[in-house]
Parts: sequence; C-alpha cells; structure tokens
Amino acid sequence: TPPVAPLAINRTRFKMPVSQFVTEETPKDLVMLHFTAGTSADGAFNSWTATEARVATAYILDRDGTIYELFDPRFWAFHLGIPGAASSNYKHDKRSIGIEIVNVGPLKESNGNLCWWPDNFSKKWCTPADTDKSVKASYRGFDHFAAFTEAQYASLGPLVRHLCERFS
Repeated sequence: TPPVAPLAINRTRFKMPVSQFVTEETPKDLVMLHFTAGTSADGAFNSWTATEARVATAYILDRDGTIYELFDPRFWAFHLGIPGAASSNYKHDKRSIGIEIVNVGPLKESNGNLCWWPDNFSKKWCTPADTDKSVKASYRGFDHFAAFTEAQYASLGPLVRHLCERFS
C-alpha cells in the first residue's frame, strides 16, 4: 500500500475568534456534515462571526477542495441548533466535529433553470442538463440539489479518516 500523503489543512485563512466557540475539550465520537446554503467559505465564516451565538463548525470544505480549520476540533461550537432554541441539544454539539461543505443545497425548477434560495429560489444555479452541477433526487420537498465537486469528494474522505484516527 502506498503511503498516504499528509493532509493539507489551511489553519490561517479563517481563524474563529476564541469568543465564537467553546474552549472546553470534549471527547468526540461523531462527524457531522453540513452544507453552507451559499457559494463560498467566506460567506459561511462571515455569517458566523457576525453573531455572538457561537455557531460554527471546526472545518469548512471549499469547492476547490481546500480544507479550512476554524478552531481546534477538540473544542466545540453550536452547529446542530441555535443556542437556546428548543431543538438545540448541546450534548451532540459537544461530542461531534462539524464539517461545513460549501454548497448551495436545494434547487427549484423555474423557467427551464434550476434556481437556489436567494430571492425566493429565483437565482439561477444551472440547467437540469448540467449534471455536473446538480443531482436529481427527492428529499424534503425538493427534487434537485446542487452537486458537490470532485475536489470536495477527494478532500472529504481523507479529512474524515484523519479525524477518525485522531479521535479514535
């Protein structure tokens, strides 16, 4: 078996201020994958730092496959529900490592295009023929979703493997 190349993680571009996550070290036994509902790592980072709610994930996986570490995954932030919300369950936030994957998410058909959520799903993402940019699948009332990039797939597996090895 050939040796695995070291995992490239950018730990400098997006640095979450210490006030934006909880510096309590907790055992980890889950990896949770999210999508940004946006087009950039910048957008996710900026939305999280614009609030004091401590909502974030330890990692953002950009469309080009770049992995950004926002804070050490030994710590935690709210990524499974807003703090104080009835649906929030802190024990799962604490025990999991969140990875936010840059992706616009659900798409709706409109005038022959697949559109994403800004302006009530009127912003064009692609056409149904753009099978590299969308996936046809029914889930939660949507029939189309933005596709993840090949670069994201290539980076996600090694990142999850790295986290599983690090946290057993």
